[in-house]
Amino acid sequence: MIQTKNLTKIFTTAEVETTALNNVNLEVQEGEFVAVMGPSGCGKSTLLHIAGMLDNPTNGEYYFMGEEVSKYSEKKRANLRKGKIGFVFQQFHLMQRTTALKNVMLPTLPRTDEDGFDHRARVLLTRLGLGDRLHTPVRRLSGGEQQRVAIARALVNEPLVVVADEPTAHLDSRAALEFLDFMDELKGRGTLVIVASHDPVVCGAGCFDEVFD
Repeated sequence: MIQTKNLTKIFTTAEVETTALNNVNLEVQEGEFVAVMGPSGCGKSTLLHIAGMLDNPTNGEYYFMGEEVSKYSEKKRANLRKGKIGFVFQQFHLMQRTTALKNVMLPTLPRTDEDGFDHRARVLLTRLGLGDRLHTPVRRLSGGEQQRVAIARALVNEPLVVVADEPTAHLDSRAALEFLDFMDELKGRGTLVIVASHDPVVCGAGCFDEVFD
């Protein structure tokens, strides 16, 4: 489903070049649960942003469902990933004045409630322990609760691929293990799940089909 060949990403700031990824080669398939491990600053987030088609590599090739997308424009990447990729951001990127439920519903717009997304959003938030916080503005939620809203938002479209960047950073150990169990269920439905983390709970969970470090 996802394959990279000699993937390289170089950032240039004030005439200083920083190589975040250097000739990365990997291949993962649908129904796999894989982890990208390593310390902060090693390029995990960069790899996930490219895998989620939020960024393009400097060099190399990236294939998604057989399409070579590494040189696609932002518009073309957005059209391809819509409904296919759910992304859990490390910094959440939630609308703080909007309720938890409305945040989760955002990726479904402009589709209507008739499509069943309102029900699915409620089910996801309840499954993640936020059934009594549906109509609470995000700014009133704790960091862990906001993380759960971000997870639900990534799943509401039933994507083929879930990309999660440090998804347990604000969760306690019990909630982190519950999240991994939830992701393992998605794997059983054929979803490809890619998690980047340096959380020792995640690293020691032993639930992954493959670990890249």
